[in-house]
Amino acid sequence: MFLYLKVHPKGKFVRDHLSLYLCVANPESFRFGWKRLASYSLILLNQVGKELYRSPRNPLIFLTL
Repeated sequence: MFLYLKVHPKGKFVRDHLSLYLCVANPESFRFGWKRLASYSLILLNQVGKELYRSPRNPLIFLTL
C-alpha cells in the first residue's frame, strides 16, 4: 500500500485554509471490501528544524466501496 499527501495551499473547499489529504495510490486496484488502519500525525517545523506544532495521532480507516 502506498500513501501520499495531497496539499492544497489555498484550500480545497474553503479558500482561507490549508487543506491536507492523506490518500491511497491506485485505490481501484484493491478488491471490494479492502480496508487498512493508518495512524498519523502532523509536525510543523520552522526553517531551522524547531518543532512549532505536533498534532495528536489520528487513526484513519482507508477502505474500498
